[in-house]
Amino acid sequence: MNQWINRVQTHQIFKEISAVDELLETSRKAAQSEQLLFDAWERISRLNSFVATYLSQIDPLLLPLSALNNCVQHYSQIRGNLANFGGNPIINYLLEANNQFDAALTYIAAIPQVKEPVLELDLSAARYRENVGDLVTQFRDQVSDCADDLNILEKRLATLSNEVNATKERADNVISQMQQQFSAAQESRQSDALVAETKRSSDFIEEQENRKTSYSLWIEDTQEKWQKSLSDFEEEHTAISNALRGVGDSVVQQLEQQKEYAEKIVGIISTEAVAHGYGKTANEEKDAVKAWRILAVATLVCWIIAGVIFFAFTYDRDLSVSAMIRQFLISTPFVLLSGFAALQVSKHQRSERVNRQQELEIAAIDPYLASFDEETRKEVKKALAEKIFGQRETEVTKADAKQMFETVSDTLKVVKQLKEALKK
Repeated sequence: MNQWINRVQTHQIFKEISAVDELLETSRKAAQSEQLLFDAWERISRLNSFVATYLSQIDPLLLPLSALNNCVQHYSQIRGNLANFGGNPIINYLLEANNQFDAALTYIAAIPQVKEPVLELDLSAARYRENVGDLVTQFRDQVSDCADDLNILEKRLATLSNEVNATKERADNVISQMQQQFSAAQESRQSDALVAETKRSSDFIEEQENRKTSYSLWIEDTQEKWQKSLSDFEEEHTAISNALRGVGDSVVQQLEQQKEYAEKIVGIISTEAVAHGYGKTANEEKDAVKAWRILAVATLVCWIIAGVIFFAFTYDRDLSVSAMIRQFLISTPFVLLSGFAALQVSKHQRSERVNRQQELEIAAIDPYLASFDEETRKEVKKALAEKIFGQRETEVTKADAKQMFETVSDTLKVVKQLKEALKK
């Protein structure tokens, strides 16, 4: 084959045209759902048929490849839009495919189309007539053969009809025989069923009478056993109740004794706990006295050291008001802190003595009242409880403030004497 013809006949454009035909067939049903979709789809179908027919009528030797290559690009986009329309039938894909066909037609129109000469057309027409005559002859032969076949089929049909009628008669005979057999068997089954039902009914009545007799005997026997069991249970219940009542009384007496013993133990423990609480508070106050005492002594020592240092720096100078003021300002914090610590020592000592006294009184009350009777012990403990419980700690009185002032005054006098001794 000529290479110029081969390159046209094997060109990609013909594959694209066939692919578009297949996509049009698969999307036909989707396009028929709406008139607008079908109009756009029908135009694409007619354009594709036109391009295929147009290219088939052109001499391959006169067909330029550049036009076909340009058409391939547009046909690939047309095929993609038709594939998208098959998955999602919307009008936009068909409109885009029509636009691509419009662009492809511009390249198709640029392809030259050469018309065949008139002589060649006459030869083609003669060959067409010859072919048509041959086809008519062949058609007549085929019609004659079909007529013969039709006669044969009619004969076979008549034979089959006779066979069907004979089979129908045999089937009717068989059905009638089976119907007679079924009626006889049905009558036999009905009679057997009636006899069996009569027998079952009589057997049931007999068994029902037997069950009633057995049930009556079982009821009488059960009532006798129940009455006997009830009397046995009542006797056993009475015996158990008497035994439990005796055990309960003894347990109640033991619980009363244990209650009295527990009350005594609780009283002793309560007394010891109260005494221990007062003792613990007294010990805490004692520790606080030690701490405040150390603070007071440390403050006095710091005050003395500060006074000595100040005296050492002003020993060779004349005594002035500013020096006295400075010395007063330096000494005042130490004096106040020392006085406050001394006041706290006195306060905690007094609290320690009170709590220690309460501890000793509470701890000694039971040994002291051991020789008295119960009424006397209760009255004495009641009076002691009114004295101990419900008391409130007294606030700092004027005596405490006066004591603090006296302590600070004494401390100032001692410091003044030390200063005078150092000046001498």
